[in-house]
Amino acid sequence: MKAHRRLLHQLNQKTRLIQRNVNEVLAQHQLYHSQWLILFYLSQFGSTTQRGIADYLHVEPPTITRTIARLQEMGWVSRVPGNDRREWVVSLTPEAQLKLPAVEADVMAFEQTFLRHLSKEDALQLEKLLQQIGT
Repeated sequence: MKAHRRLLHQLNQKTRLIQRNVNEVLAQHQLYHSQWLILFYLSQFGSTTQRGIADYLHVEPPTITRTIARLQEMGWVSRVPGNDRREWVVSLTPEAQLKLPAVEADVMAFEQTFLRHLSKEDALQLEKLLQQIGT
């Protein structure tokens, strides 16, 4: 039991370290980690509802609403009404699609540095293990 507590503590500590370092990388793009997660999701999966983003990121809808509103003010995303009155569909703007490759390149460079001590096989194994947690 204690080993699991230590493991979860280490996962939490590494998550915080990643968030802090990614925030430093994203500062040059005037973005934060929480905003990047939404932009990354939209770049990978395309337009979706705010609820879909909240569910994917395991975040409460009001938090997503505030973050998306800020991204909209900054010109990164647009929102249009969905199928029901309470639903909004979120998309990357054309401006965001032009700027996103530079952001992705900076984040990928950080990822490579952060994971540099893992072999390709170790990284794949870690990804597989993380997918098993909480399911």
